[in-house]
Amino acid sequence: MAAGRRGELVPGRIYYAGIDIGGTNIKAALVDQQGGIAAKLETPTSLNGYSEVCTQIVGLIGRLKATTGNAGMTVQGIGIGVPGYIDPANGFVNESPNLGWSNVALKEHMQSLTGLPVLVENDANTAALGELWQGAGSDVNDLVMITLGTGVGCGIVIDRKVVHGSQGFAGEIGHMKVKPKTGIACVCGKKGCLETTSSGLAIIRESKKAVQLNKKTALREEFQATGDLSVKQIFDAARNNDRVAMEIISEAAFYLGVALANTANLINPQKVIVGGGIAAAGQLYTDLVYAAFCEFALDIVRDHTRFVPALLGNDAGVIGSASMMKSYYQ
Repeated sequence: MAAGRRGELVPGRIYYAGIDIGGTNIKAALVDQQGGIAAKLETPTSLNGYSEVCTQIVGLIGRLKATTGNAGMTVQGIGIGVPGYIDPANGFVNESPNLGWSNVALKEHMQSLTGLPVLVENDANTAALGELWQGAGSDVNDLVMITLGTGVGCGIVIDRKVVHGSQGFAGEIGHMKVKPKTGIACVCGKKGCLETTSSGLAIIRESKKAVQLNKKTALREEFQATGDLSVKQIFDAARNNDRVAMEIISEAAFYLGVALANTANLINPQKVIVGGGIAAAGQLYTDLVYAAFCEFALDIVRDHTRFVPALLGNDAGVIGSASMMKSYYQ
């Protein structure tokens, strides 16, 4: 998987701490003013609640700062990416279902714990900022960054600035309605959301359903062996010409392509950047998504929108979080 450019620890140089909080792991990095990663750490995300996660972040930052020794290097601030509904203006986490948080003043809390300036942003937006600064979006001003994993995340950048909306919730493409009449219920409480058709969880759900309905598929043996299925197993089956697996992936890709076409028709980006674990699984899914995108985007939008893979891999979030602090000081 691609990653961010390596930096180095240099006496007298300024660094920013970039934090990417995920439901599984917390990533932390020292990023220099040129966007290079000078030091990076990772630890499993605590399941013991908000306060414990904050303690983990403080520990990671302390360990990162320790790597600078006493050579006159400065950590100037902390940028944090968090999954969920974030108000970036005040660094308030309204709700983070993945972390089980609600109504927490993360910015204020972390500033009191570290004594450093802190900025907080939605994690899909920090990934978009990372690709904008150092990745696939570095040569454009307007982009859509889609992150395909357990769910479907999206960051929208116009004129090199994240689009937040009135309360900071813009870009929730995972809850765009693509099957409003016939779709299944989403965790948000509505029906027919994109996450219910095109996320990793959706692909796994439909594959398990096919096995339970006794459809002819190689996935049956995989499921019987472990009692579960993975996205990788499903994509491998599709690449091996398993008709059922291919139908499931094709339908998921179709709805994602429709959603991206609608988004591109609305905001006219120069690039659509595709990242996340599913995108990294191979070209099959993104090719199918692009085919649907081309079918439903306006011809003039399609012809002027480049559809490209993300370049920074798992480093996009920490680089994007650090970029917020760089912009803060400019």
